[in-house]
Amino acid sequence: MNVLVLYYSKGGNTRRLAEAIGEGVGQVDGVEAALRHTKDVTKDDFVGADGLIVGSPVYFGTMAA
Repeated sequence: MNVLVLYYSKGGNTRRLAEAIGEGVGQVDGVEAALRHTKDVTKDDFVGADGLIVGSPVYFGTMAA
């Protein structure tokens, strides 16, 4: 099973959280985490994922565009 951990991070906090989540996902037997920044993700990443975890900072109560 492959889980895509997709994140956007400007200052690095969301990236660090995504990395920690990816480590946790990878500790489950038979599950691999693919960590991708929004600028690096491809269509194949989405197609090959069995699960998706998305992280974004919040600006004035709204996700980053």
